[in-house]
Amino acid sequence: MNNHKSEYGVIQTIRFMIRQAVKEAPAVLVWLVVDAILALILQLLELYVTPVLLRDIEEQIALKELVTTILFFSSGILLLTGLKEYINNATYQGKIEIRMSLCKAITEKIGATSYCNLGKKDFQEKKERTNQATSSNSSATEIIWIQLNQLVFCILGFLAYLFVMKRMNVLILAVTILAAVVSYLAAQRSVVWLQNNRAENDHARQCMWYLRGEAWSPVSAKDIRILHMKEWLLKTMKQNYEIFMHFERALGNHHFMADCVNIFSALIRNGVAYAYLIGQVLAGNMDAPQFILYFSAVSGFTSWVQGIMENVAQIRQSGVGISDVMELISYEEPYRFEDGEPLPKNAAGQYELRLENVSFRYPGASEDTLHNLNLTIQNGEKLAVVGRNGAGKSTLLRCINGLESYEDGSITVNNKEIKDLTSKELREFRKDLGMIFQHFSGFFHSARNNRRKCGTVRG
Repeated sequence: MNNHKSEYGVIQTIRFMIRQAVKEAPAVLVWLVVDAILALILQLLELYVTPVLLRDIEEQIALKELVTTILFFSSGILLLTGLKEYINNATYQGKIEIRMSLCKAITEKIGATSYCNLGKKDFQEKKERTNQATSSNSSATEIIWIQLNQLVFCILGFLAYLFVMKRMNVLILAVTILAAVVSYLAAQRSVVWLQNNRAENDHARQCMWYLRGEAWSPVSAKDIRILHMKEWLLKTMKQNYEIFMHFERALGNHHFMADCVNIFSALIRNGVAYAYLIGQVLAGNMDAPQFILYFSAVSGFTSWVQGIMENVAQIRQSGVGISDVMELISYEEPYRFEDGEPLPKNAAGQYELRLENVSFRYPGASEDTLHNLNLTIQNGEKLAVVGRNGAGKSTLLRCINGLESYEDGSITVNNKEIKDLTSKELREFRKDLGMIFQHFSGFFHSARNNRRKCGTVRG
């Protein structure tokens, strides 16, 4: 579960996904709304079927008309259920296409990003979180469509039931909404507590399974006996077990309290609704079918209110994963690959390489590896850079060929900053800049055979 702060808000992530859907599978958006409307009609049919049939029975209509009414409702429910299932299957491929288009964009970003980005911790963390957001049908970039569909459905249902209940006292509506909000907040409190406390429980669980595996391992059995680790092993397992059980008990208490609040809210809501509706029946302002209709509507109205809040919370959670995708795709590039400037034409292939006040520091380091370095290399000049391990020799070459992004200073080729080169021009520049890494990929042949089999290696 992602607990980091997202750079993009819920509205921004929804807009991003809608733009992606318009580009890749616009039918998904259309069917999303159509499915919500059909689901609402289905809900209204189920709401009205009992009151309508009860009224027909009270009025003692002809059997043929009663059967017709039953067939109308049953066939409508059956037809809408089938249509909803068809829409779900019809949009399945489109949802996958949208998610896979994001996977493609992520792959292109990782494959084309500056080499120096690959070593950054935050880039790697975004990469890992992005994989979680796009790895399956239940990941954030695909399940978001189900959540949006349910949100639209709940909003339409809320408005429809509000219209159905317009005859009821405003106090009943206020009590119903308040009960739904209280129940939701009680349940959300358990969710927030779980998010804030699960890290310690997960650590305890991992320790328990690790220690159990080591205790059963024949490889560790010798060390446990020779080093007299039995007491320590049992004590550590007991400590982690107690942490785990304390968490489970606390979680159970939170769920119990949420259930109690939910029951209490339902009792108040239903009690007020029953009192009002029974009073209307006794006063002759409402008959039995209307009583059933409005009482069912009160319960349904609560579900719509809770559904809106729950789906908003779920969309916010999915939005965190989608924000990870957006952050990775838009990750800042130190080099101007797309809108860079071309390398000055030099038919003779002569270059002047100039470094001015160049500084570079690795992430997490306390000192610069390169500090205010000034160097000019003229065409044809031979220069040896000598130094102890870790002095920065390889780092210097990485900065020159654009594998590492220097923080301060300037590196120019024929007075052109290498950070401003286009991707194509940077590749052309690297072709004339040979470099053999300390850890490289080679073939199991001699240098002569490698050269003969692979040709001249440039870059």
